[in-house]
Amino acid sequence: MERSRAAVHRTILVVDVEGFGDRRRTNVDQLTVRAGLYRALQQAFRVADISWAACEYEDRGDGALILAPPEMTKGAFVEDLPRALVDALHAHNRTHGAEEQVRLRMALHAGEINYDDHGVTAAAINLAFRLLDAAPLKTELAGSSGVLAVITSSWFFEEVVRHSRVCDMTAYRSISVTVKETATTAWVHLPERHGDGPHDAPGSEGCPEYPEPTLLGRDQELVRLRRAASTARAGRFTLALVTGEPGIGKSALAGAVGRQLAADGWTIAWGNCPEREGSPAGQPWAEILQALVDRFPPRHHAVELAPLLDDHATLSAAGDVPAARFRLRTAVGLYLSAVARANPLLIVLDDLHHADGEVLALLTHLAGALVSEPVFLIATYRPTEVDEHLAEALATLARHQPEHVDLTGLDTEVVSDLMRALCARPLADDTVAAIARRTEGNPFFVREIARLLETGGEHAAIGEVPPSVRHIVRRRVARLSASAQTVLHHAAVIGRDFTIDVLAAVTGMDDDVLIECLDTALRAGLLVEPQTATRALRFAHALVRETLSTTSPSCAVAAFMPRSAPPWNACARTTRSHSPTTSTPPTPRTRPRRRPGTCGWPRSRPSGVMPTGRRPVSGNRPSFPTRTHPEAPSGTDSSS
Repeated sequence: MERSRAAVHRTILVVDVEGFGDRRRTNVDQLTVRAGLYRALQQAFRVADISWAACEYEDRGDGALILAPPEMTKGAFVEDLPRALVDALHAHNRTHGAEEQVRLRMALHAGEINYDDHGVTAAAINLAFRLLDAAPLKTELAGSSGVLAVITSSWFFEEVVRHSRVCDMTAYRSISVTVKETATTAWVHLPERHGDGPHDAPGSEGCPEYPEPTLLGRDQELVRLRRAASTARAGRFTLALVTGEPGIGKSALAGAVGRQLAADGWTIAWGNCPEREGSPAGQPWAEILQALVDRFPPRHHAVELAPLLDDHATLSAAGDVPAARFRLRTAVGLYLSAVARANPLLIVLDDLHHADGEVLALLTHLAGALVSEPVFLIATYRPTEVDEHLAEALATLARHQPEHVDLTGLDTEVVSDLMRALCARPLADDTVAAIARRTEGNPFFVREIARLLETGGEHAAIGEVPPSVRHIVRRRVARLSASAQTVLHHAAVIGRDFTIDVLAAVTGMDDDVLIECLDTALRAGLLVEPQTATRALRFAHALVRETLSTTSPSCAVAAFMPRSAPPWNACARTTRSHSPTTSTPPTPRTRPRRRPGTCGWPRSRPSGVMPTGRRPVSGNRPSFPTRTHPEAPSGTDSSS
């Protein structure tokens, strides 16, 4: 007998695979596409901090219906999930042929849902599926080089997107939807204007030919990695470590190498180390194995590999956990060896700075177990986020003589080429130069500035911070302590360059507390130490400083400043004018004179203790040179 439950409010997410029924896809291709779809969804939910287990979902063959509980914030579905899903889809597509690649349409709505013995039904669900079937949405995705097109109902746009401090409303376009009996208005958004190049997935014919903008200026790095791949192909395990700040193009470089090697007959497997806590131990290796087992079924080690292939299998089920862990690592090595003997194998471990202990332990084990196999392993990580566990693993891996590729910002000429590849409008040379200075050649920042330029013009591109950049900077700052955040906000008001003494005068903080706050900001890569001045710091990027300065409490800065202290620009001017012949040195602070070497001020510091922008792997905080006068600020001009 049918029984119904009371209607409840749910966030409704519906996805559909473009061209799923294309005649070029075999049944095996469709199974691979479905597996890739669910892996991408679950990975994106983890990155966006949305609990997949708390949601309900119904499989729809070529897509899925997902219902989120009412207490789950709706903002994450438009602020974090689309970008995370784009990354997850690209990770899948990098390692699969054209017929197995995935491009998605995604619809978002919310409303009352009714349950019965057969499942769910509601007018709100019907509307979500009508939006997903809208012709303008299909046209947007077909004409894009990206992998995802998002459509939201008018209600969702007005109640969620419009009130978000993260979403860029100018990235959404209003469209009319007429499907069957439904006639309404909706909003369409492409999370990426330009993807990793043209897609050859079924259903994407006619996509415009876009270049691969993030790889401009990386020719030398590509040559070095291809040379390392040649060494691996000859039958020797080869490791490459690709490092650089966020957005510098580490994943894009690894993806480009993967595409080139795939064209040469290599097998490609990709694993992402998730940032969010709560993900299963060894998750990247699970992704790598799951991507391989469809093509290379494990014949002899299925039982030992189960903890990485089956969500319900655990090491504890095998009894002796340490022994089971050893058997698992041994089985992974033997399985990957068998795969590599069929075709040379490229493994990519992305964002290794997020790796848990099991990921690192298996990595160091495999480096020894695969030493005589044609395996090329690329690991990417941020050098500013190396903790003691990763530092220990890197020390162990050093015996394998890895190829180190440290990515830095693109020069002005390459930034110019990148901007002209991304923007349809002509750009003046001084505009490109200004963008190169603001972004320091960071490809992600350049891309986001290009998007802002297309929608807001040159003035916006030079004078505003893109919403996506603001969101990322704020998230990075939010990980710091409240005191460190306060210090950074005050430093942002001073300018991109500032001296520690001036900042101390502005904040009135105790020396030990101030140095500890600056230390955490240095290790997070938000600040760097210029080599040209002592006791001076600067923001790693102008856009970081601009983001913080727009939210800095100006009134609070004045409140933190000691009454007897002149303004910070005056402090900088007195620093420049002070000399040994001055009868009375300036005194911007009224606190008692302290002896050098006490309260956190070290007696001396050899030059180069803290390389610019690098985090000391030992975890020790940086030390600064002894002040020539304990109460007089010194260093470079901080008023600019």
